[in-house]
Amino acid sequence: KKGFAQIYWDIGYGFNEADSRKWMIWDSNYIVLEMDLPPNVKEIRFSPMKNECVAWIKGIYYMKSNGEKVNAQECLHNYKFSDGCKYDFTNTIDPQIIFNNIDDSYQKFIVEMSVNDMRKNKMVWAVRRSAGKIYHKLVAKHNSTKKEIAKYAYGQSRKVQIGVDANNLQTTQQ
Repeated sequence: KKGFAQIYWDIGYGFNEADSRKWMIWDSNYIVLEMDLPPNVKEIRFSPMKNECVAWIKGIYYMKSNGEKVNAQECLHNYKFSDGCKYDFTNTIDPQIIFNNIDDSYQKFIVEMSVNDMRKNKMVWAVRRSAGKIYHKLVAKHNSTKKEIAKYAYGQSRKVQIGVDANNLQTTQQ
C-alpha cells in the first residue's frame, strides 16, 4: 500500500475530505504538488504523508495569475523538528502544516518535496520497540527498589476518634 500526500482547504466549513486532494507518494522521489485554489479559501492544511515521515521540502508557495511566486508562511504545525528544509514528523501518524492569511490574488498552491515513510523503515521500528522494552524494564526495576514510606497528612499520627452523643449513651445503657 503506497502512502499519499493530501492538501485540504477550508472555505468556511472546516477541513474535510470533500474539500481536499490526494497525491500518491513513492518513498524518496522528488514530487511537485500543484493545486488550483478555489475562491474564498481561509486556511490550507498540508499533510506530506499519512504516516510517520520525514519530508524534505524545497518550497511551499502560492502562485499569482501573473506567475509571481509568494512563499507560504505556516501558522501551525505538528512536526518534531525542522531546519527549514527537513521536517521530522516521526512523532505523529497525522503530520500537518497549516497556512492562513491566503490572499484572493493567489491562484495556485505549490509544494516541492520528497518524503520518506518512516513506518516502513524496519530499522526505526526495531529501535523504537527495543527502546520501549528497555525503558519499561528500567521503570519496573526502579519501582521495585523504592522503599514505601507511609506518611499521614500534615505529618501527624492517625488517631481513631469516636464521637458519642450523651443522650444516645443513656438510651443505649437502659
